[in-house]
Amino acid sequence: MPSVVTINRTPIVYPDYSSIEFNVAGRKAQGGITEINYSDSNDMGEATANQRQILATTPGMYKAEGSLSIHLSQGQDVIDALSPGFYDKIFSIVVAYQLPQTNRIITDTLANCRMKKQDHAHKSGNDPLVKKFDLHVTYVLWNGKNPILNMRL
Repeated sequence: MPSVVTINRTPIVYPDYSSIEFNVAGRKAQGGITEINYSDSNDMGEATANQRQILATTPGMYKAEGSLSIHLSQGQDVIDALSPGFYDKIFSIVVAYQLPQTNRIITDTLANCRMKKQDHAHKSGNDPLVKKFDLHVTYVLWNGKNPILNMRL
């Protein structure tokens, strides 16, 4: 259920996890993805001298990363779709959600991904078994926007 906040007596509904749609390697994910994490950064160098302050910065090195957790059977479906050589295959993940108050759809793209690790950490209990994939992500398009100038797409 989405969270509801009232501002000036007008309810605002925020999207929750159930409002996200996923497309992994060109296939719409039919549920099963329990968590997705992605981020990027730009690690800039700093020019210093005999000053007490930074004089300038370099353009930096852009880096993105991500991971996703998925129910065991759907995770096997992803591996089957990318096999043989699923660690060598390049694919993209599209994450889309709608902002209800504006009906605006936000679409982030994790581009040119490769699997770099899979992790099974099963525990006792009644929750479904889940596997986690750590991803090498070449770049993230944040709602279609390039994070750096002159990006090679």
